Amino acid sequence: MSSTDFLSHPKDPGNEAKLLVTHLKEVGEKASRLAQETRFERAKIASEYAGLLHDIGKLNPFYQDLFHTNFEEREKKKQELRAIYQQQHSLLSAWGAKKLLKNVRGVDADTLSLVICIVAAHHSQLTNDIVVEDPNEKAVRTQKGTLGNLERFRHVTSSIQEFSTLEWEKCLAEFGFPMIFNKLEPWSVDPVSDFMEASVAFSALLQADRGSFHNWDLPRFDLRFNTLGMVNASSLFSPLRTRFQNWYSRIHKYSDEISVLHAPTGLGKTKVFLDLISGYYESLPSIRRVFYFSPLLALTDDFERKLIDQKILDDASQNDVLIYNHLYAGSLTNKSESHDSYSSGAGWNFETESFNFKFVVTTTQRLIMTLYSNGHSDKLKLFSLANSLLIIDEVQVIPKFLLPSFLELLGIVCKKMNARVLLVSATIPYEIKSKLRINEIPPKLSIEYYRLARKKVKYHSSLNRPPIRKEDNMLVMLNTRRKAKGMFDVVSSSNDDRRDLYYLSSGIRKQTRRDRIESIRAKNGAYVISTQVLEAGIDISFHEVFREVAPLDSIIQVMGRLSREAEVLMPTLHVFNTDDDHRPYNELEYRESVKILKKVQDSQDLYQKLPGYYKKVSDLNASNLGLTSELRRRLSNLDFRGVSELVFKEVFSDEADETVIVPQDEEELKRITLDLERMVDEGSRMTRVTFRKYAALTASLPRDPKRLGITDILNDKLMTRGIILPKIGNLSDLYDEEIGLDKWLK
Repeated sequence: MSSTDFLSHPKDPGNEAKLLVTHLKEVGEKASRLAQETRFERAKIASEYAGLLHDIGKLNPFYQDLFHTNFEEREKKKQELRAIYQQQHSLLSAWGAKKLLKNVRGVDADTLSLVICIVAAHHSQLTNDIVVEDPNEKAVRTQKGTLGNLERFRHVTSSIQEFSTLEWEKCLAEFGFPMIFNKLEPWSVDPVSDFMEASVAFSALLQADRGSFHNWDLPRFDLRFNTLGMVNASSLFSPLRTRFQNWYSRIHKYSDEISVLHAPTGLGKTKVFLDLISGYYESLPSIRRVFYFSPLLALTDDFERKLIDQKILDDASQNDVLIYNHLYAGSLTNKSESHDSYSSGAGWNFETESFNFKFVVTTTQRLIMTLYSNGHSDKLKLFSLANSLLIIDEVQVIPKFLLPSFLELLGIVCKKMNARVLLVSATIPYEIKSKLRINEIPPKLSIEYYRLARKKVKYHSSLNRPPIRKEDNMLVMLNTRRKAKGMFDVVSSSNDDRRDLYYLSSGIRKQTRRDRIESIRAKNGAYVISTQVLEAGIDISFHEVFREVAPLDSIIQVMGRLSREAEVLMPTLHVFNTDDDHRPYNELEYRESVKILKKVQDSQDLYQKLPGYYKKVSDLNASNLGLTSELRRRLSNLDFRGVSELVFKEVFSDEADETVIVPQDEEELKRITLDLERMVDEGSRMTRVTFRKYAALTASLPRDPKRLGITDILNDKLMTRGIILPKIGNLSDLYDEEIGLDKWLK
């Protein structure tokens, strides 16, 4: 092998092999250009050098011998090389960077530590503490072989400026030593900002590296929104909405880094923030992207539907809109044109995974992952927040312990990454209200709105029998799937005509849930029993709502589904108790809410009680204070792994139910079984890409299959890989078309 033929990736049919030196230069230059978009000065240096050296560990003979092997013989060659060398390069790259950058001008000790940290993690997870196992014979041979290739690589690059200034003598003299790395420590008086700077440097490296085989550039936001179709002139609220929207557009300050759009449900906040986008475009010329984050997939579906049905964006612009969630990842154009949306958008695509679109519609959970996760697939997206407008809808859903650090990180994103943030909600938690300026709507407008939108609130200490079915749409919402199923069983047993009876929970197949919501929206006389899947923001209206006791913000959110256009004179929200069990909510919030709900008479009274409730809960909630303090400690220590683990445990723990793929019929079950069993036979695993292909067919099983005693009706082969799918012929045994997997709730 010629020393000039060091490769960065293997030769494959139809693809030209790329020289390692070319790849390193390109990634270093791209990472540097990306980092220049921010005000993180240390990250600008670290990103460039990390890009230049991130794959120098591929001088490992394992890779160079493998990359030069023909495609047909490569698998056999890989097995031979594994017996001789270690198959790893990131750690070797970090070790090489430590030696090559020592005493290089402009790279101080802290910057060097940052480079080493992000290089070591670029194929795994970001951590401030690089662990090196005691070297065995294979590890020593690998390190020695890499050193030999480093000597030859030095001569290849001696005339290239980027490499000629590196500390080659020190590297070649010490590369064979046992690998030891120092822990990355904060370097400034603001360690939380250091956490973000390290994360952004990591993200810039990932985007430069993952995008190195794609022809891409940063977008420039230039979309125009036509919101005229959102105006419902026949609504009694229409004049009030116009006055509210005109008022907010006058008082909104585009220069504010973080703004709050606060108004009661029904005043047209969605139209307001879409109209504001044009103002941001004019006041922030560098704007590249706009993000819309919402806490529920049903809410993002509703938003997508408005963009299309109300012609807010023209057909050409819809191709610049990315829809990204665990069910679908692709352009709005592709999604709206697809008749098989659950299997479209399944392939991994760099611009999709890096959020490199002009307008991104995704979930608040995804934003939390992007900020706090230490995984490379999540951190890949972080850099794309630069020069962007972040619209975060229904912000009250974010766990309250998280809000202080969430606001702090968003503030850094604004200051250092030239972003703007707009928080949107009908209910603003104290943790936000105590930190940010809130523009309250004018008193006269507020009085008129509350008078027109007034809803009675009636508390019931129990609900001994289900509500009587009426001709208008009615919603009964309970706190758990078990309670919802129990109510549905009672109602359905006393009602022979089930055509307009609907059940909604996470136990229902996701695609079926979407279809049912659309059907309910178009009906009169729908009787809906659900969990909280209909609670926030969805454009659907009921004439009467029964809601089990919950924290006040949840009560107010579901009240937004009651007579949305004032179609009912003085509608009633019935709040009822069942067993005084606070789960799944925080006990303090639940107990304080019960005290208030027993006394309020109407919606206006409820809104007035909300600020005091938020303040009291914030003052008394010791568990939240403890979590907030612990999270800040981990952020300040640059404990990337610890931050990720804490947030995922506390924020996403309720999403840990068993996920089941539920085909729509036996024929589809046969096709999916064949596809997944072939994947298992080939030794592949269920990746995020594969999961997304079937995600719209998934539902949540209430308990582990073994504990439920249903493993005999599940596919054994797939169960060994953690994939839950019914056996062919057992679909109807597993899944009930009315109540889904909640049939297993006993």
